[in-house]
Amino acid sequence: MSDRRLLLDGPDLTELLARAGQLGGRVVRAQRLRKGLLMRQWYEVTVAVPDPQVAPPTRLAARRAPAPARPVAPPAGIGDLLGAAEAAERMESEASRAARAAGARSAKSQRGR
Repeated sequence: MSDRRLLLDGPDLTELLARAGQLGGRVVRAQRLRKGLLMRQWYEVTVAVPDPQVAPPTRLAARRAPAPARPVAPPAGIGDLLGAAEAAERMESEASRAARAAGARSAKSQRGR
């Protein structure tokens, strides 16, 4: 979404922050400035305001709720950790074999055309 940036300035910081709230924006930067021989002091507040001409993105599909977490018992020792690592390697190697086989079938069908 695109935001417009507005610069508000004046002698009272609380008024500027209230104005930013009325605009419905968020304060990006605020600073106190002094200038001149008499050190005149004022504040500048940069506010990001949502652009009303840009429509917010619409949701195309509702998100599914995450699956409930299954309780997992902590590993009892080094044997359990090794077993879990070996199981993960087996799953990974089975998935990579399946992917290679699918790629080979795809390449074979491409050559046959």
